[in-house]
Amino acid sequence: MPEDQSHDGSLWNQQFSNLLTYFNWEYVGDADFDILTEEDKARGIDRLFTLENPYKKNKELCMLESKRYALTSFNKGKIGEWAKTLEDKITKIKNSENLYELYPQLEGINFHQGIVAIWCPEQENIKAFNKRFIDGLEDADIGSKHSKSMNKLFFLDNKRISRLVSMIIAIKEINTQTTKKKFNFYYHGNKDYASCRSHTLLPSYMIGKFILGDYSDENNTENKVVFYFGILNLVSFKLLRSALSELSYTDQDKPLHIYYYLNEDDSNFRKILPEIKKEYEGLDVKFIEMEHVSKIPTFLKNS
Repeated sequence: MPEDQSHDGSLWNQQFSNLLTYFNWEYVGDADFDILTEEDKARGIDRLFTLENPYKKNKELCMLESKRYALTSFNKGKIGEWAKTLEDKITKIKNSENLYELYPQLEGINFHQGIVAIWCPEQENIKAFNKRFIDGLEDADIGSKHSKSMNKLFFLDNKRISRLVSMIIAIKEINTQTTKKKFNFYYHGNKDYASCRSHTLLPSYMIGKFILGDYSDENNTENKVVFYFGILNLVSFKLLRSALSELSYTDQDKPLHIYYYLNEDDSNFRKILPEIKKEYEGLDVKFIEMEHVSKIPTFLKNS
């Protein structure tokens, strides 16, 4: 029924919006509303968010498009269609007088990012759905690169969204265990910006193979954290060790916790874990399996 589809879509929009608030994103206005573009054309907005860029210490605006699709309704060509639509919305709305009349606090805030969050509720078809999603990204040539208008678009499917939920669960557990400094994401410095820490997770990091962070335990000892979402084999963990060393993120005096995400196809991981641990000798390291999530958890439904 169209009414059910509309209700389910609005519900998913709210649930994913709740997820983003756990990463220190803030709502702007209501959900599911229209904005007049610079050409005075009404365009539908699922949700707008502000977030702080940890490097620049200023706020940025990001547009969310929430999609809830069954496998039978989803084809890989939709990725390119949604990218074009989102690109057009950001470009036309960022200069809209209507936007700043409604929300004057957004005046002067950088607006160049958009997220499409796609959720398939049919777990029995999820592998086929994810395959179409990846094929669609490849056909549309979408990555983390800038678009022609310098906007940046990010696409999240069930797999990537489930990993974010698992990370939220792990961070909540960390923060209940420490009475000192709570968990922060760590952003490595570059030629333009110094290293920094923040409760905010940038959209570009949501699609990364690993995410760094730290916290201080009850003894005031700094603990290093890695959320790893890459391939679970020996070669990949060797590369991760090298990357952490290059980023100066390994320290003999600071415990290292590597959280890994186990998929259904990774049943042999326990057989190679002892060999992986050997690659991290000399470090106080723990390997921790993240909770695997396939459904929307209650804490996102009730937020």
